[in-house]
Amino acid sequence: IFAEDGRHFIERQPSNQYDVIIIDAFTDNGRIPHALRTIECLKEYLRILKSTGLVVANFLYEQESRYRETYSRARFKHIYRGITPGNYILIGLNREANIFNQTELQVRAKILQQNKSLSNMNWIEEVKYIHNGNDNKWNISAAIFTDKVHEES
Repeated sequence: IFAEDGRHFIERQPSNQYDVIIIDAFTDNGRIPHALRTIECLKEYLRILKSTGLVVANFLYEQESRYRETYSRARFKHIYRGITPGNYILIGLNREANIFNQTELQVRAKILQQNKSLSNMNWIEEVKYIHNGNDNKWNISAAIFTDKVHEES
């Protein structure tokens, strides 16, 4: 676990290093910082992920189509989505795979729940909301997040 400017950290990393990248950073208004949600940054996530890696992003539901379209255009090969009462979660895989089913997610959630450093979240409840994001359509003409157009974070 590293606690520093995420974009600068990612850009300094060698390729194919990480199994999982978790984006859970928010500004004062509850949004992911702009630099961490752009297509250019997502391509950096893909670059530093191992071929079997995944990216998990937690954000507000308000711009679901934009996030999904940005992930899709960044060339994530498979996308899962989860909508919880207060959050929207996207999981982008660096490979084509349908690896999550509810039984497997429940097993993994129980393991996470036992980890003392991760116990502030009810993992068993949260995984109930994760579904295959490639199965349902979204607005594929939605504007994507880019470095060229800086938006308020």
